Amino acid sequence: MSNPFEHLRDIRDLRVVDGGAPIDASPLVMERAHNVALMGEAPETPARPRDIEPVNAMHVLLMVVRGVYRHLAPEWRLTDTNADKELGAVIERAEMANPLLRLAWQHLGPEPAAAKELAGALESFRVRNALLVKPNAMVKLLESDIMLDTLWSRDPLVLYHPVLFAQCMTEPVDGQWQVANCDLISHRERAKQSLLWWLPQYGPLAAFVEQQFGLFVDEDTAQRYCYRFNEPAVLRVHSKVHKNSFATAKEAHERHSFEALRELEIDGCDYAPNADGTGLQKTGRKTKYVLVMVVRLHDDQQRGRILVRRYLPSGVFIDEPDHFQFHNRNWRLSDASGNYLLYYHICGDTSSYSAEAVREAPRSDPDSDVAAERRRVENVFLRYNPAGPN
Repeated sequence: MSNPFEHLRDIRDLRVVDGGAPIDASPLVMERAHNVALMGEAPETPARPRDIEPVNAMHVLLMVVRGVYRHLAPEWRLTDTNADKELGAVIERAEMANPLLRLAWQHLGPEPAAAKELAGALESFRVRNALLVKPNAMVKLLESDIMLDTLWSRDPLVLYHPVLFAQCMTEPVDGQWQVANCDLISHRERAKQSLLWWLPQYGPLAAFVEQQFGLFVDEDTAQRYCYRFNEPAVLRVHSKVHKNSFATAKEAHERHSFEALRELEIDGCDYAPNADGTGLQKTGRKTKYVLVMVVRLHDDQQRGRILVRRYLPSGVFIDEPDHFQFHNRNWRLSDASGNYLLYYHICGDTSSYSAEAVREAPRSDPDSDVAAERRRVENVFLRYNPAGPN
């Protein structure tokens, strides 16, 4: 089966600069060049689209895929230039089955011809896969079967470790453990389970993630199972807040602000059996994650648009090109109402990052101060909760 978008320019084919001689660069240099393009480019919105909703949804979908690619190792995103030829062929087949993954590697820009070609390719993809692109169906679009099968099922994006330990309930916990058959769970189902659905009422996000792992009992099979964290390169979470989620604007900021959610430390219950197969020893190792992308889903307060923000692991806000319409400065994660997709990147050490550089969004007014920002948050909160803040 041929790829209908094979002719499009591919960032991974970058071999020359400004028409000059071919680049003789190391894989690391090439990877950095790819990442610059992935994070520095954005699609152009047609001047007079017949229907803005499909354009909005498909453009945000494209930006999410590019943001995820940014945080995958080369062996999980390259095709013909992959050092692992077998894995490269697997990824190429995934791109043939899901051309959006190939489209996400296209050079993007404001040129009318490029924008028109991209718009046609995205529409072809949507029709080909019978995808609904209503604003309130964005999660279904991102988590559609084709996305689960071709992107989210890749090993570094799966939440649960593929090796599962099992033990008969009649055995003591420190008794014999066996490796269970993970093939009973399809790749699609493992990918689907990797999106966590969290509400602030469940408690802190890091603790909620940790609750997904450890020892669980299945009465139907009379087995104990040990589920372990796979330490995915990208951890994805759905979050929803409404006017009754928090009592005050202060509580909203403490529990659901950019500052509160930017870093997570996850104890993934990384157990290992003893040499003789008995008992499970917990390593106690924690894994650090940083927020690198937020999608604000359909919201009447944002004219019904789906909006995206991306960040460097250092917390620096990435200011998207002016021609990309689906981002703005006028919302915060601490708003009293909102529906979000949060994307975290595994990050070994954040101690070298400058706290002064961390910011949720550029300030509209460079002269605004902390007091003005606090007043803005409280005014937004009052709009949804007239009884607060206290």
